[in-house]
Amino acid sequence: MGFERKLAALSSLRPDIAILCEVACPERLRSQLPVLEGMPIVWVGNKANKGLAVVSFTGSRIELDSSYRSNNQFVAPVHVSGAKSFRLLATWDHNDRTEGLNRRPGPLLRCLVDSADFCSRGDLVVAGDFNNNPRWDKPNGPNNMSVLAQELARRQLVSLYHRGTGEAFGSELRGTYWHYRRSAMPYHIDYLFVPMTWLTDLVSFELGDYDAWCANGLSDHAPLSAEFRDTETYLTPPSRV
Repeated sequence: MGFERKLAALSSLRPDIAILCEVACPERLRSQLPVLEGMPIVWVGNKANKGLAVVSFTGSRIELDSSYRSNNQFVAPVHVSGAKSFRLLATWDHNDRTEGLNRRPGPLLRCLVDSADFCSRGDLVVAGDFNNNPRWDKPNGPNNMSVLAQELARRQLVSLYHRGTGEAFGSELRGTYWHYRRSAMPYHIDYLFVPMTWLTDLVSFELGDYDAWCANGLSDHAPLSAEFRDTETYLTPPSRV
């Protein structure tokens, strides 16, 4: 929300591909920010002022896969074609409990099935706001974060934060989201999963901090960003930025 006052902060990350949650549709974005004119944008949502966007800042082609289903809400299978081509499952996993998600898998887990062919390739990246952490898992819950983490690990995907810190899911020492923007209420709910085969080309991974992104009113989330050798590809899901 309010993306026009946050673009400078996002641009400072030098993104190639950015995943943005709770952002307006392309027409509204471009009317507010002419600099976005000509930049490829894939957007999904049912309200013009709040959806999920994937933005290509450096010319990579992006295209929504035909397997996308609107009942999976804000989980978008996107083809990225450029210096580094890959398949991106951009995620704002809107885990609304009124949908009965304590009784059935959530949108991200459903998308892994509904877009099975898209997700079966070895170049899959899954990134964004999962709105989930094992601390909230229910006994045998079908939407548990531990279930999702195991499913992604089965696909040979690794969370860059957990790979770098050695921390277990649910035991993270750093948050990515601060409830009511309060520094004393951190939660780790944003993730960046990449293929294990990419790790040899990983140059850096960064998680923004509270002071830089939340204390100044930019967002209640901090961005995760990664750079890979040769392609200078950045994957940045600064939710609500």
